[in-house]
Amino acid sequence: MSNFWTHKNARMLCMSVEPIAALHGYHVALTGGCLYRTGKRKDCDLVFYKERQAELMNVDKFMNDLRLIGIQEKSRHGWMIKADTKDGLPLDLLFPEHEGDAYITMQLPDPLDEQLKKAAAKQKEPS
Repeated sequence: MSNFWTHKNARMLCMSVEPIAALHGYHVALTGGCLYRTGKRKDCDLVFYKERQAELMNVDKFMNDLRLIGIQEKSRHGWMIKADTKDGLPLDLLFPEHEGDAYITMQLPDPLDEQLKKAAAKQKEPS
């Protein structure tokens, strides 16, 4: 690999990571500038999502397995892990279903429901 990210070398990395992710019941998806923009990029963003029936992965075991292909963890920030490839290229590894090792659950408001409530309230207002 070169000293910067391109769409091509990011895809090659995904192809190396996918078999390891699959062993943990997950898949990898390329996102960010390496997917959406042309030219050289400073880092590569990978999102990991679980297969429907799979349990949440043990991120520590997964990161240990990624060491087999030269990916070294640098730091953790909630559900994002900063890492480097064996060539020193920076990675942002995103685990949106995790916060550290805890599963995030939240009920998001339904935007349509909110719009309907606002419209109903507006109708009740005196003219």
